[in-house]
Amino acid sequence: MASSDEIRVDGRFGVDDPDAIAVLLRRMIEQRSMLEAPLGEGGAGLLSVLLHFEEKRDQLIFDASPHAHVERRVLEAETLTFATRVDKVNVRFTTGPFEKIQFEGMAAYRAPVPDELKYIQRREYFRLEVPTTHAAYCQVVTPADADNPPRDFRTRIHDISGGGVSLLIPPGSESVLAQGMRFAACKLLLPESPPALVSLRVRRNFRISRRIGPSTTCAGCEYVDLLPNAQTTVQRYLMRLDRERIARVKGE
Repeated sequence: MASSDEIRVDGRFGVDDPDAIAVLLRRMIEQRSMLEAPLGEGGAGLLSVLLHFEEKRDQLIFDASPHAHVERRVLEAETLTFATRVDKVNVRFTTGPFEKIQFEGMAAYRAPVPDELKYIQRREYFRLEVPTTHAAYCQVVTPADADNPPRDFRTRIHDISGGGVSLLIPPGSESVLAQGMRFAACKLLLPESPPALVSLRVRRNFRISRRIGPSTTCAGCEYVDLLPNAQTTVQRYLMRLDRERIARVKGE
């Protein structure tokens, strides 16, 4: 059996050793790692967690979606590809088909253990846009330098995922939220959630167009060493945001 010191996720080849895969799957369960799987067109996706690893049967048990629309697509899919984060490493794996079962008195899905886990880039995370009617914010503290004292400002979150956030750049702050900049002790201020303390690194700047008004510049940021309590807050918010999005789509 592979030990924790022997596990390495190679950037090119991933992990295909069965013992190493078993260790990583157990860590996903221990860490309550959020699993994100897109379900095709329309921005729909499954947000879940791994509940149990049946080693003797080579089966995984996933938390079921409460939404019939999502569940139907999960059970119809031959396979789904999940993105998640375990031990500060972003990985993905593909498994399927899925069977609905009862696990410890709750609805769940069962699927085969994957043959491989691969390293992924942050852009492969399933992202959700934050509605302006229930805005979320990030409190950013810039470090002091020789010419300027620390600066504290709040900006709106454009979208969010398990790997990071996109922040709307306030006018005049383009040089502050520049690519490569890193900010410690930022606070994610998410609706109906406790503040989540995170460190962020700016990966890129990009522009988004609006139907009405001028385009806006965003800073795409990744989490750096996301702490477990902050991860839990983000997971719960994403699940709630996804439920609200599905309810809006069904109501249209």
